[in-house]
Amino acid sequence: MLIDSHCHIQHCFTDRSDFDRGVKLISSSMLYIIDISTNAREFLNMKNRQLPSNILLSFGLYPEEAPSFNQEKGLEFSTFIAERKVKAVGECGIDYYRNYGTHFQQETLFRKQIETSMDYDLPLIVHTRNAFEDTYRILSSYKFSRNVIIHCFGYSATEAGKFLAEGYYLSFAGNVTYPGAKGIRDAVLTVPTDRLLIETDSPYLPPVPLRGQRNNPLNVKYTYKFISELRKTAQEELENSIESNFKKVFGL
Repeated sequence: MLIDSHCHIQHCFTDRSDFDRGVKLISSSMLYIIDISTNAREFLNMKNRQLPSNILLSFGLYPEEAPSFNQEKGLEFSTFIAERKVKAVGECGIDYYRNYGTHFQQETLFRKQIETSMDYDLPLIVHTRNAFEDTYRILSSYKFSRNVIIHCFGYSATEAGKFLAEGYYLSFAGNVTYPGAKGIRDAVLTVPTDRLLIETDSPYLPPVPLRGQRNNPLNVKYTYKFISELRKTAQEELENSIESNFKKVFGL
């Protein structure tokens, strides 16, 4: 059975009846799924649901929250993490593709979440887009005792090497299958077997042959197949490696 190390279930199945059917289907078809909440409203909605035991939660404040972040919201965030209902902090990070406030505001929010993950001894799931230099500078200023996952890796083999040298895990989504993603494909070839994860980031980034459709965790199978063929690795071997990495990262 396959693992989706990063998805947004609420956005995959927005209607309540669709959500219930979708959750039942993916939980029975997959080994583990990490559901990501990116604001307090989403997290409250997920943590109060009766979810199958193989759907695990992570909570972070997405960079778009940076302009409105303040001391009160920081305390609220820490309180939620302290409840111990999450397996990780994130996704959180730096995004210069969109206008999510100033660089200082984004860094302040990111550092708060990094330090919260360290305070509660939780893995950190990192979002980084058009912002390698600042993401790397900020992360490398800390000494982590738990794992760091660079989710939906979108840079080249050069940046991959720098993240790997810090001991981080790299997670690849459906965009690795896109014809124009040569840099990402080059990067996935450089990742050691014991530092690789696979995700959908659904409902975003549907893999080939599903581009243009709403993505969901079941479609991670296409990315597994593509990466196994790209790396010239038997899919069963890849699945076993991903399972081992996932369990190590999230303490299962």
